[in-house]
Amino acid sequence: MRKFSIIWVFFYIKVDVTINSIRISLIHQISYYLCHNVFLSSSFETRYKITPFTFHPVRRGKEKEEWKKYGFYKPNAKAYKWVDDYWEDIGTIRSFFELNLSLTRPDAPFNLQDPLHPLYTRPRFLPGADIHGATLDNVLVADGCRIGKAELNDCVIGLRARVGDGVFMYNTILMGSDYYDPPGLPPSDIRMGIGEGCHIEGAIIDKNARLGPGVRILPFPRGAEIDRTDWVVRDGIVVIPKNTTLPAGTVIKPV
Repeated sequence: MRKFSIIWVFFYIKVDVTINSIRISLIHQISYYLCHNVFLSSSFETRYKITPFTFHPVRRGKEKEEWKKYGFYKPNAKAYKWVDDYWEDIGTIRSFFELNLSLTRPDAPFNLQDPLHPLYTRPRFLPGADIHGATLDNVLVADGCRIGKAELNDCVIGLRARVGDGVFMYNTILMGSDYYDPPGLPPSDIRMGIGEGCHIEGAIIDKNARLGPGVRILPFPRGAEIDRTDWVVRDGIVVIPKNTTLPAGTVIKPV
């Protein structure tokens, strides 16, 4: 057997690579320097399946140098034997979309509030969400959001997101913003976030997007693929790219 090490290169990039039925001795056959985001499943002793992520073969005896070259060297990194815990592939727009929205529901497949297994993230020292007169059902709201008299159902609302009055959102992921708009913007400027009176369904709106008042986004049939200057459709899901501005009254819907 050829001797090599597995180097994790890109997380969340789906590649159809599967290695099965490799009988190994970790000392004599294969040296593993694995990032914790590479998962090994099935029988640890006799059969390995590398979950489809990009991998990079390196020279025998040069694993440490190669690992450092990619910036992921960790002296104490270990392989993880996959058992029956929670894991989902988000290598496509559709899987990313459906998985995130599934976490908003009461029967979510993963408990984000488990007191025995708390989740920690980088502290951003943002204020709590500011919500005035909104109706929310199955919605995850991050810190620093400002939501007016809107109706939100089955949505994820990211950091610093702004949702204006009269907005209806359903099955939508709003990624939020990297910063707030500066004070004193002219009234004619389109502000960061979702403008008043927008209607949005089945969409992913990336960070720092600006949607003017009255924008309408409706879902496309599953499998639809469309490319436009300011928006795209992937597997029926409308995606508004980062830093995009949609003028007031823009309509995105199936023909």
